[in-house]
Amino acid sequence: QNPTHTYKNAGSYTVSIKITTSDKCVYHDTMDIPVVAHPNPIADFSYFPEEISIFDPEVSFSDSSSSDVIEWDWDFGNNETDNNQSPVHIYSDTGKYTVTLIVKNGVECTDTIVKTLKIKPEYAFYIPNAFTPGVDDKNDIFCGKGIGIDKYKLQIFNRWGEIVFEGYTLDECWDGYDEKNISESQLSLYYYQVFIIDVFGMEHEYRGQVTLVK
Repeated sequence: QNPTHTYKNAGSYTVSIKITTSDKCVYHDTMDIPVVAHPNPIADFSYFPEEISIFDPEVSFSDSSSSDVIEWDWDFGNNETDNNQSPVHIYSDTGKYTVTLIVKNGVECTDTIVKTLKIKPEYAFYIPNAFTPGVDDKNDIFCGKGIGIDKYKLQIFNRWGEIVFEGYTLDECWDGYDEKNISESQLSLYYYQVFIIDVFGMEHEYRGQVTLVK
């Protein structure tokens, strides 16, 4: 009684209907129905830079979808989204991220495109040559700082070659106390050595002097 039909091509179609009444009278009618095809939008985008480092994890996304698009729905692959046409996004960690863009045109037709980008890890390490525990509440501890570090070991030696401190993470810093003798170290020159394995599996070793200033 109320049929549905899907037309595959645009054009003008003549629809005929035949009705038979209960007293067997037959009625015919026809109607011309124009079928208008609305093209689907085409989703596409690019991003810059193509090589992305955790040192500079800001990514600029540029929409290059078809001109009929009026809505953009971005998913950056890290539980963060955006509805701007060409957003800028900052990633907080290394890894591969699947970025999804869904676009919609004025007649509610949609298209989706998915691309994968990679935030590359980097390695860097810095260690100072002096610190001032107990002087002005600044620079009170001695330790290294860095990124891209998988394994870490810091050792501090006095002038006689005795270990006064050991740390195994970047958060373990020397406060100027001789851990072996449980005493406050005096103004002096100490020696450090650091062993590191970075996220790429490369080994690094650093040796130097640190001055404890009181």
